[in-house]
Amino acid sequence: MIYAIMIFSDGGILLYDALFEKITIQGDLIAGFVGALNQFGLKLFPGEELEDIVFTRHHMCLSKHKIMEKEIILLFVHDPKMSHVDIKKITTQLYMELRNKFGLLLQDPLMERSKLFALDEFIEKTFVNERRSERLLPRGH
Repeated sequence: MIYAIMIFSDGGILLYDALFEKITIQGDLIAGFVGALNQFGLKLFPGEELEDIVFTRHHMCLSKHKIMEKEIILLFVHDPKMSHVDIKKITTQLYMELRNKFGLLLQDPLMERSKLFALDEFIEKTFVNERRSERLLPRGH
């Protein structure tokens, strides 16, 4: 099960978040935490990328992508039983949607986060097509 999807800049700024279960999660805090952890890891292991953060009952899977001149990080918070193949498939679909429909928007340093809320519909359709049981929580829940 996927609990949350977040997209943030490589500088640690939250660009988009989608929640699928009532969990208390602050996207800005997670983005800062992951950004700091990634920088720490790069000091210890130059040239390597942070890909997974493993907790007892939750995993965080990260993937870095470049869209034009902007680097973004996709973060999935999910159940540890979920296959990485499934995560990679959804990640690829989301990346393609971002690149094709939001590429120019992501280049704008003053971009309004709310413009990416259109991704909600894409994610819902993707999950239905993949026969996933998760349902996106309404914004402002």
